[in-house]
Amino acid sequence: MVCVGEGKNKDDKHAGGTCSGDAYTRKTTNKQPMMKTSMHRESEQEVDIISTLPDSIVTHIMEFLVTKEAVHTSILSKRWKHLWKSLAILIINSNQFDKAEFFKKFVLKVLQHRDYSSALRKIVVKHNGHIHFHILAKIINYAVSYEVEQFKLDTFLRNDVRNMLLFHPLFYLRSLKRLDVSLRKSGWIAQLPHNLDFIGEANIDVLCHSSIPGVEETLKNWFRRISNVHSLSLCLQTLEGLSHIPDFPYIESMGFSKLKSVIVRRFAETVPLPKGVLDYLLQDSPLAECRIIQVSGPLNRLI
Repeated sequence: MVCVGEGKNKDDKHAGGTCSGDAYTRKTTNKQPMMKTSMHRESEQEVDIISTLPDSIVTHIMEFLVTKEAVHTSILSKRWKHLWKSLAILIINSNQFDKAEFFKKFVLKVLQHRDYSSALRKIVVKHNGHIHFHILAKIINYAVSYEVEQFKLDTFLRNDVRNMLLFHPLFYLRSLKRLDVSLRKSGWIAQLPHNLDFIGEANIDVLCHSSIPGVEETLKNWFRRISNVHSLSLCLQTLEGLSHIPDFPYIESMGFSKLKSVIVRRFAETVPLPKGVLDYLLQDSPLAECRIIQVSGPLNRLI
């Protein structure tokens, strides 16, 4: 490259006269380290910004993560080592553990080492197998002791009356605003309190079959106890169980007078809805929005 200008003599030609390619190269080469240094400083500044975020903001970000991932963030910074202990939301999914024993140990560790002075608003537990009675008791008792606002459980239960008795303190928890229970087993009978009017949202999944003794009374018991909810989510099998109640639909209304939305989940489009069930549930809330969605399997929902 050649730059042409006027120079006073041959000694100062690079200052005001002709510039050779070598001179231009040397000139630009000298600037490159400065650019790298500037970029390095900007990178360091970005790292400093992240590391100086208030603990409250970092903790809030962690609450969007599954709890196991939130715990693992402790390795990123010494200052973050104990932040997970003050999370107000616990989300535990068995899919993240290779063995049931690992799931059990993790749950016990979280409940044992969590900061007792920190508030707890929400607990979400999803377990693809039969959750152990001891672990279930620990989770429910912990939720009750912290007066959570939301509780979600998606699991299989063994045919053990103790499993359903565990839920009774939860059903009396006045702080509870949303109850999301998906229980899967061959059959169970649950007696709820006379009034659960403090719950605003409910998701009840019970895999029912007409051959299970007492299933009709079970469903009537559940529905009448949660009749004040404004949001209700059900699986198709629950509606089928309701349709098998003797003299249905010519039975007393369940009293869902405050319903604003109903969601029905089914696992195949070809499976028809039981005739008259939705009309029956919505007879006291005819303006409620109703949606029917297809899902891939009974345990596909996360948190």
